[in-house]
Amino acid sequence: MRITSDPFVTGRPLTKGTEYYFQLGSYTLNHLPIVPHEVDTTYGWTGDYYDPTGGAYKEWPRSAFRVVFGSDSYSPSFADAEAENGVGATDGEVKYLVVDKTQLTGDSYTVEFFKDVDSKRYSTYWKLTNNTKNTVLVDSSKVYNFNDQDISGEMSDGFIVRVKPIEEELKSLEELDGQYQSVNPAWYEPFTRTGNSGIYYVGKDADDSLNSVGVPKDLAGIEKARTDKISLDKLRRVELRFGENSKAYRYLNGFIGNALTRRSSYAYAEAVTAADTNNSHIGKFGQGFVDVPFSAWVLEERYGEEYQLATGFIEKNKALNTGGRPDGVWDPTVRIDGTLEVIVIFDSPYDPNGANKVYTGGNFGSETVWADIIKGFTVPAGSGLSEEEIAIAATPYFNTMYVVCLPRNQLDPTAFYTAGDVLPIELKNYPYTEKDKFEFSTSSGSLSDGAQKDLFNKINVFPNPLFAHNPATSYDPNLAPDDAFVTFTNLPEEV
Repeated sequence: MRITSDPFVTGRPLTKGTEYYFQLGSYTLNHLPIVPHEVDTTYGWTGDYYDPTGGAYKEWPRSAFRVVFGSDSYSPSFADAEAENGVGATDGEVKYLVVDKTQLTGDSYTVEFFKDVDSKRYSTYWKLTNNTKNTVLVDSSKVYNFNDQDISGEMSDGFIVRVKPIEEELKSLEELDGQYQSVNPAWYEPFTRTGNSGIYYVGKDADDSLNSVGVPKDLAGIEKARTDKISLDKLRRVELRFGENSKAYRYLNGFIGNALTRRSSYAYAEAVTAADTNNSHIGKFGQGFVDVPFSAWVLEERYGEEYQLATGFIEKNKALNTGGRPDGVWDPTVRIDGTLEVIVIFDSPYDPNGANKVYTGGNFGSETVWADIIKGFTVPAGSGLSEEEIAIAATPYFNTMYVVCLPRNQLDPTAFYTAGDVLPIELKNYPYTEKDKFEFSTSSGSLSDGAQKDLFNKINVFPNPLFAHNPATSYDPNLAPDDAFVTFTNLPEEV
């Protein structure tokens, strides 16, 4: 409990030298014998509760204790303080609560975070380190409690750490839809799962109940795929800019394989041969890295990052009779559930040459294996790719950060984007990550020499000057007027 103003007179500050008396007590409350009024209002109104036994509540008061404000000026209590995050981007907060000021060291401390690799959902531990002594005080904790009235928990060097719990997530579809920047924002269907429109996260570590996690079920064939090569700590604020041309990786659904298996094929476009087309027309045949009228950029002020991202899109075989238009042009219709013409934004910098073999596959020297964005693919031995790149290639959606579904508005199917349109993709809450480092220093448990000197300079004496004969200065009206006295204030108990 902290008292910062006079508890008995509203608006009055605490006055040095004033005596305050407090009493603390404890009580027990047994809910079992407490019953609600239903009809009888003898002991209260209908809907109230009462205790027919008289024993549900018991109180044990303690004796009062006296406090004189300002009496501990040379040994004051120390206020709690928040830590400062120097490099990270989280919306979380860290502070410390002083429990025992005699154990405070005046050292500097850091609270850092690391991922729980055994958790299916994104989750982090935090660690407390005494930087001055290079000592780990708390090696791993998942106690996320920001209640400054609760001093339970493990004490370190006279204080306990409080870390604010935070739910990491994307903004809702409705929030993301409302951020579209355009003179004609109605060219696409409003963001809803039932309308197969919106921006979706396909990582495995998010809460599936959120409406922006996992693509809509009507996008058959791509709706169940999820990747473990993207995680919430890697997400960034992205701008999808329309009318700003770039190139994207192109994937074709429904060409490679027999009549039964081709429906589950989402191969990089260069993998499709003339024999695979089965007389079904393909525009830009053999081209896997094609021009698109958009670009994706990380524009993240919190991390100080700005760079272009690699993107891709899917087209569907017209022969599957769902409305597919594999013409090599990103041009969604009102029925994106039939065309599957979605945009994928990868967690990788843009390569204007399209040479990232994680997204293309191709000739690896000993063997040619083409990429499949939904099934992934196995990179041959001796490929020269890193272990991480090989793992990304084998994963559905690779390391896709966002899947963007923009079916045209059914009320005006000819409307399209206007050059200069921007679709910001933002997180609602930034999670704790390994980049977050909260730092703070405590006091030494006593006043510094400078603070003590400042207090010493506040020592005062009154009356000043003192007159040898002055009735107003006598502490006892029965004494003589020349029996004067002076009073010193702010003196330390020991000199």
